[in-house]
Amino acid sequence: MYVLGIIILIVTLLVVFFATVKLIRPILVVVNALKDIAQGEGDLTVRLPLHGNDEITHLSNYFNQTITKMLEKSLTIVSEMESAYHTWRMQSLALRKETISRIKKKLLSHTEEYAKAITTDMNKPLAQSIAEVKKCATLCDYYLTHIDDFLRPQPLQSSWTESYVILEPLGVLLGVMPWNFPFWQVFRVAIPNLL
Repeated sequence: MYVLGIIILIVTLLVVFFATVKLIRPILVVVNALKDIAQGEGDLTVRLPLHGNDEITHLSNYFNQTITKMLEKSLTIVSEMESAYHTWRMQSLALRKETISRIKKKLLSHTEEYAKAITTDMNKPLAQSIAEVKKCATLCDYYLTHIDDFLRPQPLQSSWTESYVILEPLGVLLGVMPWNFPFWQVFRVAIPNLL
């Protein structure tokens, strides 16, 4: 029975590994293409077929122009985010905590307003929208309380004289997630990474 459990575990891990690789590969291709473009190399232009009647040609041109504009805007945004990241990472923890504290206060003082916006945009019941906004304020509180411990170097047992695990900022993050919780999805990623 024990051996069967281990075999099932190994097969499950292999399936998860191969599924993950299959899902991540296209993302890596896009990320590498965006890196090449940001460095002035490569091309991520999408071209739709330009043959057929005039309506198809016009529509095809429109989509090509739209895609090009979207890519240009995306690259500008990524560049601005990279610049902001380099500025933000140099800010003191005290300033970052004060910023998160102001965000929390704003959430609590404008709960109804934000909840109504969620309800209007998504048809989510108002009570659930209010709960989502308050949950985001609670998340801010949690990280404000625990961030000092999270960022403190953690000793690591090793053959070296001293070893530590240190959490440091790495750069701009891209979060791709569902939008059924518009505030929560953003806050659960943004708040710990802003600190």
